[in-house]
Amino acid sequence: MKKRIFAIAFVISVIIGLSACKNPPIFAAIEQEVKLNPASVKGFVCGIVEINGTLYASNGKIWYKAKGETGKWSELSGCPSGRCTGLAVSGSDLYAAFGQGDTFTIYWYDTGAKSWTEVSGLTAKAVFGTRVVFAIDSRTSGNTTTYTISSAIESGTPNTWASPTDKAPVGAAGLYCLLEDGLYNNTGTKVIGTDSPSSGLKGICEGPTDSVFVVDNTKLYCYDGNTSTWTNIVHGVSSPQSITYLPSKQLVLISGIKGYGEIKLASATDTNLANAHTVSAGSADSSVPSANIHQYNNSVGKHTINPIYALDYGTGYIIYVGVNDPNAKYTGLWGFYSFGKKEWNRE
Repeated sequence: MKKRIFAIAFVISVIIGLSACKNPPIFAAIEQEVKLNPASVKGFVCGIVEINGTLYASNGKIWYKAKGETGKWSELSGCPSGRCTGLAVSGSDLYAAFGQGDTFTIYWYDTGAKSWTEVSGLTAKAVFGTRVVFAIDSRTSGNTTTYTISSAIESGTPNTWASPTDKAPVGAAGLYCLLEDGLYNNTGTKVIGTDSPSSGLKGICEGPTDSVFVVDNTKLYCYDGNTSTWTNIVHGVSSPQSITYLPSKQLVLISGIKGYGEIKLASATDTNLANAHTVSAGSADSSVPSANIHQYNNSVGKHTINPIYALDYGTGYIIYVGVNDPNAKYTGLWGFYSFGKKEWNRE
């Protein structure tokens, strides 16, 4: 009887083992589909920007490479000491906050001279922005955290908003800074209009002309920058993290806890989201080609994506995402090149 029980147990263990081999972890399955690149930008990605054909990404350090280059990233030398907490752009200048603990300093990087200069008269723990640079400082007293926000265009004199706010900053794009309770312009005035969002905001990006897109847990909103009217559409993305706009395909990409969703504009100039529609991954309008849908679903489509950044290149496009996975081996920057192998892979 004992021998029979042992034999049955052995057969069951073999079956379980074979089953496990047929159902490997998600990223192990991906390694069977594509050969993963050696990772050059590992860990949590806190910013991706472009200046004059050069891309910059930060994971505490700053990395760069030429736009359209599919190879690895190089570490930017000569950076100020401390950890970089994010990136911002104004014109041809790169901005970053460097420091540790409660001591941070804002610097701007002259991409022509390749030199860093401290922004005098400004102390902050983070920076945001794609045209106007917003510097954010925070102070915690008891259970309350307040934020002091300043804005500066290129290396001009910082302009501090009239008073601190208890609403956390989310990000910035164009002429605007997004707080968790709404959109503000560079002087600190809240942009209020018909159907403007006022709570739970998660991300912001520039859109066509002077417009900006912002997202909350259920809807994507657009402010055209010229009127007081907002438009919106339900996006259907679980726990949105960040957004980006891909001009060539007229798509707003919204990252979440399982890949990203897509909203298609009616045209390259129509920012009225009443005319927009959601797009399914792998469809004709999607940034995910139908031939790539399986590999997308089994890689970045399974994990929390933050941030997400898309840009046009030649007749195609590039998408970068920060993958956040419990396995540190896969956490970091991933990319997709529509003009290359059409596969998601580590950067």
